[in-house]
Amino acid sequence: MAEPEWQAEAREQFEQGYQAQMAGRLEDALECYRRSLAIQETAEAHTFLGWAMAHQGKHEEAIEECKRAIAVDPSFGNPYNDIGSYLIAAPSGRRATSRAISPMSISPPSTRGGTRCMRRSASSSTPWPSSPATWPRAASCID
Repeated sequence: MAEPEWQAEAREQFEQGYQAQMAGRLEDALECYRRSLAIQETAEAHTFLGWAMAHQGKHEEAIEECKRAIAVDPSFGNPYNDIGSYLIAAPSGRRATSRAISPMSISPPSTRGGTRCMRRSASSSTPWPSSPATWPRAASCID
């Protein structure tokens, strides 16, 4: 079955955005990702739009795009990991985590097909606790 024309156009805009981003043309990439999202909202397009924004130093905006990606498809693991990266890279550093994302607003890695992309810190390889009862305690180590 052939892909509908509008889906093909959304995919084409996404791919052009990726190519522009890889070539360092961030403004072009942002435009293409936004056009793709205007045609069809996907977690991938939101995530890559956030990635391009992060390359411009717009970490808060990038986090918001990742949250939109999660809302579209909670099983897509990349935005969870990207949020952690952007929080660490943000000028406010790890302190930003308490206001940018609450541990109760995301599903634990164990409920996303075993993906363990959320980490307590960049220097720790310990995955986010899988028991909701331990999330508030784990979040308290961030502040």
